[in-house]
Amino acid sequence: MLTIFIAQPNQIIKREELTKKVWEDNGVFVGRSLDTYISKLRIKLKADESVKLINIHGVGYKLEID
Repeated sequence: MLTIFIAQPNQIIKREELTKKVWEDNGVFVGRSLDTYISKLRIKLKADESVKLINIHGVGYKLEID
């Protein structure tokens, strides 16, 4: 998932796009799986204040890099 965000820094990535790229060929997708992984990724990234993974309400997420 981080690879997807790094490839498109400072751009909104739709939830559907993330879901498709991460889980398309890997079996069943549970509705909150994406949110769980985003939360875990945020925890790993919080040490660097120049990097933020933000929610774009109703659309998706964006990796903001200063």
